[in-house]
Amino acid sequence: FTALAGVAWADVNNTPIAVPLIGAQGVAGPYPSSITVAARGGTAQTGQPIVRLFAVTHPCVEDLAILLVKGSSKFLLLSNAGSCRPLQGTNVTFNVAGTPLPDSQAVTPPFGQTLTIAPSNYGPAPAFPAPAPAGPYTLGLPPASTNVNGTWQLFVFDTGLGNRGVIAGGWSLEYPTDAIVNSTQT
Repeated sequence: FTALAGVAWADVNNTPIAVPLIGAQGVAGPYPSSITVAARGGTAQTGQPIVRLFAVTHPCVEDLAILLVKGSSKFLLLSNAGSCRPLQGTNVTFNVAGTPLPDSQAVTPPFGQTLTIAPSNYGPAPAFPAPAPAGPYTLGLPPASTNVNGTWQLFVFDTGLGNRGVIAGGWSLEYPTDAIVNSTQT
């Protein structure tokens, strides 16, 4: 057997997230959306997580506030960023290798099929409604030293009035892991 380090693995929650559930300012449904990770690399598996949202549609990206929580750790992924440029079925990836979404930009054209960004916020952190934990929040993704095992919660909140949207494909938490593969010697 050979161990390979750095192979990516993703745990996925395919349940769509309605933003907001009733088409007015407020929390998404489900709130929160959860993923419980039992890492293939074992109970001590650490790594730099990447968060992916699948098929996001919303007319005003700056109205979305997104919080990732694991235990007492609270990571603000998005708030007050991107102007009212729409997302139309866009796959959004939060990755430390991305660049922040600009504070303001042209509202047209809509974002394309994929958007890779670093966590972005240009204003006071929003007050996420309960049961989300109160701030302060860390702007960014969990560090590479984070144990990826356990329950991760994604809280999505619409801070504006009159818009609705959806994260139609749910979301995933991707992390590096150690994979064991069969090998033969000749």
